[in-house]
Amino acid sequence: MASPVGPEAGLEPSDEASRASGSLKDAVQHQEEPLVCLLALPDFLLDSIIGHLALASDVCSVAAACAPLRQLCCTTRLPGVTSFVVDRWTPGLSASLHWAATWCVQLQQLDLSGATACSDADLLPLTQLSTLTSLQLGGLWRIQGTTARPGAAGRGGSASLEVLSAILGSNRGLLSLDLSGTAVPVGAALAAALAQVPGGRASKGKPAFGLRDVRLAGCRRAGGGGVGTLRHMLTKCCALTRLDLSGCRWITSGSLPQDNGNPESDTTALGQMPLRHVSFAGCELLTGIGWLLSSWQDLETLDLSGTAVGEADVYHIASSCASLRSLNLSRCTNMPGCALDYLQHLEAVMLGCLRELRLADLAWVTPERLKPLLDKLSHTCPALNLQLDLSGCGGVSDSSLLCLVDPASQLPVPEQEGDRSYRYPDSGSSVAIEELRLSGSPALTAEGLLRVARSLGQPSCPPPLTALRHLDVSHVRCLRSKTAASDAARLAAQALATLCEAAGPSLRVLSLDGCFAGYGLLPLLARCCTGLETLSLVGCTGLRNADLQALTTLHTLRDLALGGSNLSWHEHHALAGLSGLTRLHIARRPFLTDAQLAPLLAANRSSLVRLELAGCAALTDDALLPLLHSGQAGGEHGVGSSDTRPRRQQQRPRLQACHLVCCEGLTGASLRHLVGLRSLRLTGSPAISESAIQAACICCTQLTLLELPNHIGRGAVPVAPANAASHLLGLQVLGGEEEGGGGGRGSRWRRRAGRLQ
Repeated sequence: MASPVGPEAGLEPSDEASRASGSLKDAVQHQEEPLVCLLALPDFLLDSIIGHLALASDVCSVAAACAPLRQLCCTTRLPGVTSFVVDRWTPGLSASLHWAATWCVQLQQLDLSGATACSDADLLPLTQLSTLTSLQLGGLWRIQGTTARPGAAGRGGSASLEVLSAILGSNRGLLSLDLSGTAVPVGAALAAALAQVPGGRASKGKPAFGLRDVRLAGCRRAGGGGVGTLRHMLTKCCALTRLDLSGCRWITSGSLPQDNGNPESDTTALGQMPLRHVSFAGCELLTGIGWLLSSWQDLETLDLSGTAVGEADVYHIASSCASLRSLNLSRCTNMPGCALDYLQHLEAVMLGCLRELRLADLAWVTPERLKPLLDKLSHTCPALNLQLDLSGCGGVSDSSLLCLVDPASQLPVPEQEGDRSYRYPDSGSSVAIEELRLSGSPALTAEGLLRVARSLGQPSCPPPLTALRHLDVSHVRCLRSKTAASDAARLAAQALATLCEAAGPSLRVLSLDGCFAGYGLLPLLARCCTGLETLSLVGCTGLRNADLQALTTLHTLRDLALGGSNLSWHEHHALAGLSGLTRLHIARRPFLTDAQLAPLLAANRSSLVRLELAGCAALTDDALLPLLHSGQAGGEHGVGSSDTRPRRQQQRPRLQACHLVCCEGLTGASLRHLVGLRSLRLTGSPAISESAIQAACICCTQLTLLELPNHIGRGAVPVAPANAASHLLGLQVLGGEEEGGGGGRGSRWRRRAGRLQ
């Protein structure tokens, strides 16, 4: 590595730097965009540009992937580089981190979450740093905090996490640590590692200091753990403001501190933590923690979705958490409907602080329980952008929604269609609804939704739906109709049109799956909702080619989902002019052909990041050709390319995720050309061959997630050579056929050097 030369000395570029720039040009000839633009620059100009960009963090990212450029940058230190993001894994990652630790002397934020093949040995250069305040390792499933053999860190809970301890010991000013999805076990060893970062409780005139953000989502429990598994860890982090334990299914009330009434116990100290954001989402066994949550009186965000919390827990939350802004109780199967009575008296509701409430999939909740809560929100949270998720909630009815948007909800709907000239009497406050999810609500009626959409609220306040940004009415029973001439279809289309008109340009996300979308709904949507970014039309009836063609005027549309076996519209006629999509989802189109899909894919080749095809049985491998380089597409058929530009000057596809589910005609022969893929799912596609999967795994060097169809065995996936750096080390595999049977979607296995695990 070149010795540092200070720019303040006024020295001309050295011969070593000039040679480095020459070798850089040689290396660039084998690189794709964006380094190709450097070829046209003379040596002295290239040196000057690097000198001026020495303080920019993007130079650090480029240099990490290019050794000649790294040598050129190392002619001086980079004191201005404070952030380093690694979005992919390369064989030279350890050397790149060593370079960053040596030359980026003020590096504060390091994000390695994109380098999925990263191992503990790659992290050893981080012990040279002493200035880190944020370390993001989320999703690096090979990281276990120790260089011991795999699994040793979690056996018995006794193995030390020497790598993680050394990193935390040298960076004693660390504020944020993300270990979500790693193999680091939660237990006494992790508590000892976190103790390397000094921390202290708040006292008079002195705030708490130490780690503020710890994320352990999906982490496993240390072997032999049990009672107090989390207590040992939490007692070392006195200044925590954010704690994420979502997906840790092993967490029970025994893993957390117990209330023993002793004022000197750790429980009292935990109650003094300044926590503001806590997530236990998906902890299916967790219950009886209301007393602990009530001690964290500064809580602003609380996610208990999918847990086993009960009525007593909700009571403790309602009586103590006065600063709560977001509460998620979705899928809490042990929570009775009467628990909503406590939420009416939630201090955050009484003080007008609550802005987000999610009660999805609570089918046993009755309208009599939900209506008083929504009525309370309408009176205590005026002028707030309220976010409500009531998907699948049994308490959703016309009256409960009307009492939310307008207290004067007993007036009939005007008989004259489109009449919005009347005003309701002033009888209360009205809220501004930012997000409304009503998916799967069986008790709603089209007439009730009309009244909700036409509600004008208070004369002194804007209508409650003018701030609506997210609307989900998918699979609402009253909005479905198979016959366009029926009264139900007319009412459904009228209700949807009125909702879209009420939201207007503020609407960003709209889900209409399973609804009747005829009577010119989509043309009206294109005229009124000019800021729409995400639209889902899977299973919609009443659509025609002319309706879908109106979407081509929505220049802000980036995410489109559509499908259904309707033969009254076709992709090549309706959507050929639609461009700029980043996600395309097409489902249940068994008669969709390659030629019909080609214009849509070709128009979005340079922007598409995620492609999902499900239930498209007529598609073949030729369907993916529009996503390839023109030279590659020509090579597949033996025909020359129509693009005369050099290959490195052609725009490279951005596709990162390709999901081909139940596509019976696809063999996967073209997948190896989608070299930028990071996620590939092939569930239910019986024609996919083993050779196609092997080629895709080897050629797609950024691939991190692969879901196999059931007929493909584990042995079909290539294994990284032992003691060799390979992107295959970071590949996670789902599904597939296990040896001796027992395969399926739920099986999950990972790859190690030279073997399977």
